[in-house]
Amino acid sequence: MGEEDRMEKRHHASERFIRKLEDGERRLTGGLTVEEACTHLEITPSTWFGWHNDFGGPRAEEAKRLKELEKENGRLKRIIVDRAPAVNRFKKVAGETPDPEPPTGRG
Repeated sequence: MGEEDRMEKRHHASERFIRKLEDGERRLTGGLTVEEACTHLEITPSTWFGWHNDFGGPRAEEAKRLKELEKENGRLKRIIVDRAPAVNRFKKVAGETPDPEPPTGRG
């Protein structure tokens, strides 16, 4: 399994944890106890508190935003790598010193 596959699984896993936490928070707000909410979520209370410490509260929104920014950053990096050769050709035509070619790997 490649690094991208592991990252993708972790990404999906954290989203799943956050969705369950949001569902649990709604249940707690609705008057259920942590134990009752955990029964509905099919997790243990210790798992709930662990996830809550890792992904809960305002950090959940921050984690979601971070994932979105990482995805956008990767997309922009790919655009730069794909367009750099054309930009250098234009610079040569214009008489400017072209930039060194970027690495060909995608990252």
